[in-house]
Amino acid sequence: MSDAPRNLMKELLEDVRELYIEEHGEEPTEEFIEEARKKIVQDVAQQNRDAHRDIYDALADE
Repeated sequence: MSDAPRNLMKELLEDVRELYIEEHGEEPTEEFIEEARKKIVQDVAQQNRDAHRDIYDALADE
């Protein structure tokens, strides 16, 4: 296993790109990739908010 740091965003966008090519038979537009990048960031942010909300809710219940 490599000790090199991973760029998860780059890996996810490459996965999205490959899926797009499989489905459409061509490279996605820059606009499509930028929209995918925004969706990924929003998803991660939402998951972090949800996790913190669960923690605060649990503390409030104590």
